[in-house]
Amino acid sequence: MSQYPPGQYPPGQYPPGQYPPGEPPARPAANGAAVAALVLGILALLFFWVPFANLLAVVMGVVGIVLGAVGRGRARRTGSGGAGAALAGILLSAAAIVLSLAVTVGVIAFLSSHQDELRRCTDQGLTQQQQRDCVRDVLTG
Repeated sequence: MSQYPPGQYPPGQYPPGQYPPGEPPARPAANGAAVAALVLGILALLFFWVPFANLLAVVMGVVGIVLGAVGRGRARRTGSGGAGAALAGILLSAAAIVLSLAVTVGVIAFLSSHQDELRRCTDQGLTQQQQRDCVRDVLTG
């Protein structure tokens, strides 16, 4: 039989997962740049498909790539972690930039190829409803 009551341990011995009195073990510092890069990459991917407003996605993507590079450097230098989040932020941001530019080029090409037809819809002296119908017919093909 033990000389210690149940749930108590000899001095210097602690049950698994518990620490001696005093300070808990130090946690690695958070890598805010890596987290910010990841968040910006996700947000940029949410905005890339909106024509003309997707230029905001390009800006967020560029900032996300810069913060991702800073976060990866900080993780490598200090061992603070977050290298994976920084890399994910870089990749998502780069994808958002490429997709945003593709959407912008596609919309401009589409509007340019239908420019004459769309101009006819507004030049004929039609009512607003007739103009809307004309534009809808042009856009839906």
